[in-house]
Amino acid sequence: MRVHPELPVDQIDKIISAEIPHENTCLKEIVKKYMLHRQQHSPRCLHNGTCIYHYPKPIIPETYIDEREAIENFSTPAQLRFLFTQLILDGAPTLDIWQKFNSNLSADIYSNYPNAINTTLQQIATLLAEHGRRLHDFGLPEPQTWTKEVTMEYQRHSDYARYSRLAEEFCLKMTSEQLTFHNEVIAHILWKPEEGPIPISKFPKFLDGKAGRGKTFLINAICHSIRAAKKIVLPCGTTALAALLYEG
Repeated sequence: MRVHPELPVDQIDKIISAEIPHENTCLKEIVKKYMLHRQQHSPRCLHNGTCIYHYPKPIIPETYIDEREAIENFSTPAQLRFLFTQLILDGAPTLDIWQKFNSNLSADIYSNYPNAINTTLQQIATLLAEHGRRLHDFGLPEPQTWTKEVTMEYQRHSDYARYSRLAEEFCLKMTSEQLTFHNEVIAHILWKPEEGPIPISKFPKFLDGKAGRGKTFLINAICHSIRAAKKIVLPCGTTALAALLYEG
């Protein structure tokens, strides 16, 4: 039986109950035949050797909602986000569930851009707001705000495996001088304060050379490496013709 997540756990027993109708023999036989799980599993209820109805179920002193079973019954990530919201409103351990199942809650967003967790938190915040609650009430992190342009840029360049492959192929074809230039730029762009001193002091870098010496090749390689790291890069050109040389 699926319980609507808006129904508080302590109210379930007031609405849902089940017993065999002993006083009505005909009805009793119907219930026993069609509404009871048999002691022996039938082929219909088994999948890979496991009962799809999770029988036999343990005898417990009070009603509770099995989080994992509930998640299995809610098939889409949007339904899971709704269920998650209701569970934490009812007092379920928020951070424990979030850490275990945030990938399930974000599954329909991951295919679009890497800010899946951020977007998932935004949607959960909207659901909580309907009940006058906020993310920080439950210890959940606050999502960052992304503009439409940033979202579109992530969506447009979301094939990170492709960019990683291209970056590797380009680096293998570089001269030692090109590779040094490439590595210094990438190290500077991807540097984080917790990693210690910034890798290089001379930045921005200036690249110059005659036609056909590999300037476009090197800049494209840098762009591929940055996108492979799930970062946004916006190459610019002084002319429309120059801008056509670079993806994005």
